Amino acid sequence: MIESILHTIIAFALVIFSFNKAVFAHSICQIFPENSNDPIVETCESESSYKIRVGNQTSIYDKKEFKKNVKDQITNWLVETSFPIGQICNSKVEYWLSVPDANPYASQARILVSNTYKNFLLYLPPRIEEWKIENNNVTILNNEYYPDRQGYFSGNISIKRKETTKSEELDQYLKKYAITPSGNEVGLWRSYYTSAFSENNVLRQIKYDRLSNLLIEDLGLEYAFEWGSRKIQSFYFNWSCEQEKTEE
Repeated sequence: MIESILHTIIAFALVIFSFNKAVFAHSICQIFPENSNDPIVETCESESSYKIRVGNQTSIYDKKEFKKNVKDQITNWLVETSFPIGQICNSKVEYWLSVPDANPYASQARILVSNTYKNFLLYLPPRIEEWKIENNNVTILNNEYYPDRQGYFSGNISIKRKETTKSEELDQYLKKYAITPSGNEVGLWRSYYTSAFSENNVLRQIKYDRLSNLLIEDLGLEYAFEWGSRKIQSFYFNWSCEQEKTEE
């Protein structure tokens, strides 16, 4: 009985292996290390599927389901930010992997969304099941492009108070701009939350306020930086709102 069950499990595993091998036999793959017979990181695109593997963790997604899931999650986040959804139409969505040279097993996904209005980048785990899009893992690139630039974090700005300004006094002043502290001070610097995509506008308003010159020494955006990692462009698709209406 046990031997029969083992034979069934082995046969089932071989069927899955043969199926995956057949599906991705004519696919386009990116691997790291390059030219390796046993790569640690691998992404593949076939006619109907995407494959993402980091170490011994492999995920295979149906293309249509993957694209829908990505678009739904991004749309939900944009709705929360009050970003005009119509401006996301006709975007290009690119899936990248950021692979640390020192530890490829810690690879992370980078999802670049680019269009004529705004380019932004999502910092997420490789597997879509683990995604949770928040301001703290989204950077805005404006007209710049990844991987040359990483952008600045959405909904975050940094402000340095004057030595003569108390923290409570500054926080009270900043309430009229609807921004709130997001952490403890580092020296005289502190991070603040604001609405996503409003960072530059908020900074501009504060700079033009005469009172701010009495309270604030410096202020600016919070930029993201990546060092010592390989950037692998895996696959992309186009986000067409007209196509979605047709499918509906």
